[in-house]
Amino acid sequence: MADDGTDTPQDGKPELRIVPGQHGGPRPHSGRPRKKPGPAASKAKADAYEVLAKAKAEHEVYKAKIAALDYKKQAGEIILKSEAQAQWAEEIHRVKSHFLSIPSRVAPTVLALDELREVERAIRDAILEALDGFATSSD
Repeated sequence: MADDGTDTPQDGKPELRIVPGQHGGPRPHSGRPRKKPGPAASKAKADAYEVLAKAKAEHEVYKAKIAALDYKKQAGEIILKSEAQAQWAEEIHRVKSHFLSIPSRVAPTVLALDELREVERAIRDAILEALDGFATSSD
């Protein structure tokens, strides 16, 4: 301390003091003993860890399933539902159009026929021809 009664030491530099509870220093003890967590708190903590572990495991399973689906999609083993629906809609439209064109293609032939069996055979042949065309075009 300086001789003049101030808190400045004789070397001229101010003295630094740490006051408990301020600026991140240790907090003063209240005088009461701290309570240790009881068995209910320990069980709650254990339950929380168990729930967390289960959630992490479920998350890992989910990530593995997504990765497997991505792999199968890239490998061409599966397609999206919307893609399948679009392909089926296109195929059904093609079949419908082809079958609806049969009467106009067969009508001139049927007009020239005299026997009912010949008319049936001409219609059946046109239908079988259309079906065969679909069977060979889808391969």
